[in-house]
Amino acid sequence: MSDAMHFIFYTNIDTKIGIIKFISYDRAFLKARDQEVYQNIFNKIITEINIFDTIYEFEPLEYDNNTKEAVLWILFKESLTEDIIKKAISLYQKPIHISKSPKFKIETTNLEEFEAHDFVKGVMPLIMELFDENTNVDKIYSLIVGMPSLQEDILALVNSAYLNKGIEIKDIKSAIVRIGLSRFRDFTLRSISKEALQKLEEEPKNLYDLEATLILQTSIFDNLCSLICSDVKRTYDFIILSMMDGFLIILDYLSKQNQEDALNLQNLMLKIIKKPSLIYSYITRLVEKDNFGKDILSIDKEYLSKVFGYSFQAIDTINAIIIGYSTFEPMYSFETIEKINVLKQTIKMGFALYLSILGTKFILEDDKRSGLIMQHRLERFGLGSFLAFLNKCILDANTTLRDLGIKKEIYKVSSRPDYEFSLSENNRELPKALKDFYANFIVKIRQRKLCIRYEDYKYTMIKLEKAINFLKETQKGSINIFDLNVCELPSYEDLSFLDIVIISNIDRVEDVGKFKSILKNFEGYLILTLRNDLDLEKENKVLFDEIKDLTIDFPSYMEDIDMYNDMVETAKDMFSGYLDVSTYVSLDKRYDLKSLMRLMLDNI
Repeated sequence: MSDAMHFIFYTNIDTKIGIIKFISYDRAFLKARDQEVYQNIFNKIITEINIFDTIYEFEPLEYDNNTKEAVLWILFKESLTEDIIKKAISLYQKPIHISKSPKFKIETTNLEEFEAHDFVKGVMPLIMELFDENTNVDKIYSLIVGMPSLQEDILALVNSAYLNKGIEIKDIKSAIVRIGLSRFRDFTLRSISKEALQKLEEEPKNLYDLEATLILQTSIFDNLCSLICSDVKRTYDFIILSMMDGFLIILDYLSKQNQEDALNLQNLMLKIIKKPSLIYSYITRLVEKDNFGKDILSIDKEYLSKVFGYSFQAIDTINAIIIGYSTFEPMYSFETIEKINVLKQTIKMGFALYLSILGTKFILEDDKRSGLIMQHRLERFGLGSFLAFLNKCILDANTTLRDLGIKKEIYKVSSRPDYEFSLSENNRELPKALKDFYANFIVKIRQRKLCIRYEDYKYTMIKLEKAINFLKETQKGSINIFDLNVCELPSYEDLSFLDIVIISNIDRVEDVGKFKSILKNFEGYLILTLRNDLDLEKENKVLFDEIKDLTIDFPSYMEDIDMYNDMVETAKDMFSGYLDVSTYVSLDKRYDLKSLMRLMLDNI
C-alpha cells in the first residue's frame, strides 16, 4: 500500500447504512443510520456498503458499544479507486466560515490539488529540473513555456546592457545558451521567488520586512549547507517557497474572518511577525482549538506531504525543517502521519537551518545571545571569520533583494556578538529548587550522559536549553534535538558528527539495541528526557536498566510554589515584546505551560 493511502479526506457520502464523514483509500469513518445498523455492523451481519454504485466489502475497525452517536471506523477489504476518492472529496460540505472564496485559495475539489497552492505546485517540477545534473535546454524549455511572466524576466535580463552583445535574444533557448546553465538557473530561481513574494502585494505594507527575513535566512542556510552538508543546493529556493507558503496559509485564515476580526488579527500579526508560533497559536485558537500551539512548519509538512506525496524528492528537507525548528524552539510540538526516518544528511540540514535562524535573529534583531550561540556552534567547523561569513550571506541576500525589485537593504554586521550567558532571567531571582537542579545538572553532565525526568516537557526543555548554553565546555559544538514522538531513533553512525544530542520521550524507543549502541559509543554529550508519570521499569525493564543510574529529576512545580510562579513568568516572557499580557493566574489550580499560554491568549 502506498503512503498516500494513509491520508484521510473530508467527505459527506450518504449510503443506505449511514453517512461517511471521512474517507481514505483503505478505510472510512461511518455514522450509522441507527443503533440497529450499528450493532449489525459490529456483529458482521452487515458486511457491504454501496459507494457511488460500487459494492465494497468491509469489516469494523473500531467499535464502542456505549457510543450514542453510532459512529465507527470501517476497513475496506479492497482499496478504493482514485476516481472514488475524487468524487468523495467533491461531496465535502465546507463550513460556512470558509465557503466564500478566500484571497489565497488553498482548498479545491480536485485530488491532485487538494489543499495545494497552485503556484508552488506548478514551479516545483521546474526547480527540481534546474538542479538535475542530467537536464538539458529542451527539458527546461518545456517547463518554462507555460510561464509568460518568467519568460519576460529572463529575456529582459539577457537583453540588458550588461549582457547584450549587440544581438537581441527573442527566445528562451537562445537565452540559456547566452548566459549559461548555471547563471540561468540562479536567475530563474530568483524570478520564481519574486513571483511567490508578489502574492503578498495586497497585504498590509508593514509586511515588507518578511521578504527580507525569509531571503536572508535562506541565504545563510545556503552558505551553511556548503560548509556543513553536501549536495543540498536544490533546497535553496524550496526553503523560501515552503516558508512563504506557510505565511500564505496564515493570511488565508485571516481573510476568512469577519472584517473586524480580520483587522484585529492583522494588527496582531504585524506585532509578532517574527514569532510565527505565536501567530498561528492565536489563529488556531479561533479556528482549530484542538491544534493549539501547532506552528507553521507543522502545517508545511502536512501540506507538502499531501501535495507531493512521500515520493517527493525534498522530503529530507521537510524533515530537516522540523528538526531545525525543534532544536531552535524545543518546546514546539509536531504532528506527523508517521515517524520521521532521520538520516545524517537530514540531521546536517536541520542543524544548518537551526543556525540560519540564529543568524537571522542576530543580524535583523541584534539578538546577541543568538549570535554568540551561532558563533560557538560554527567554530568546530573551522570557520575562519564569523563576521566575514555573515557579511557574505548579507551580500548574497541583498543581491537577491535587488534582483527581485524589493527596496530593502540589510546592513552589514560590524561587531561580534558581545553577550554573557546567565541562568537568571530578566533580572528575576530563580527558585532555589531550580538553582539546585542546575548545580546537579552541571555535576552530572560531566559524565556526558544524563536522563532527566520531567513533569512538563515544554517548560523543562526551555530551562534545559539555558543550562546547555550556560556550560562553557558545551557551547562550542553542534546540537540537535530528536523527539521520539516524531522521529525514529537515529543510528549512532548518523549522530557521530554531533557534539550534543537531546533525545526526548525516551520511553518511545523501539529498538533498544540501537539505543545501547548510541549510549555506548557516542562521544559527545547525550541528554535524554522521560516523563515522570511513566513506570518505565514495568513498561520496558531492559530500557529502564540502561538509564536508571543516569536519571535525575527536574523540580516539580506541583510541590514547589516558587517553581510554579517561575513557570507563570516564563509563559509571560514567551509573549514579552509581542503581546500585552496582564493575566492574573490563580495559584489554587496548577496549569502546565501549554495551558498557561492558552489562558493568557484567551484573556488578550
